[in-house]
Amino acid sequence: MSHKRGDVRIGRTAERYSAYSEGLWSWCPDTAKTAPLADHLRALIDALEAKEEALRQLRGMGLRTDVFIGVFGSDGNFGFALNSEVLERLGQLRVALDFDIYDVYAVS
Repeated sequence: MSHKRGDVRIGRTAERYSAYSEGLWSWCPDTAKTAPLADHLRALIDALEAKEEALRQLRGMGLRTDVFIGVFGSDGNFGFALNSEVLERLGQLRVALDFDIYDVYAVS
């Protein structure tokens, strides 16, 4: 999925919303949903490393390059860890991690 800043947002029921304030490229790897976060990130990093020059050009245009991760938890306290290999590879790409963490019971 992708869109550019200014594109009109159209909902699932064809309802039109205000235009997007930011551009987006969204991709989900074929990694099993139950796999550890590091496995998902490795698949994404593999894809991004192949596009390293394009990422550099985007940053050169003043655009932000980040990985957005939505984390949905339940049953109180939960956590996750990212190993140094994943963090180092993201750092070499100069890609930030952006986490949104949700308590599924608080959202409903």
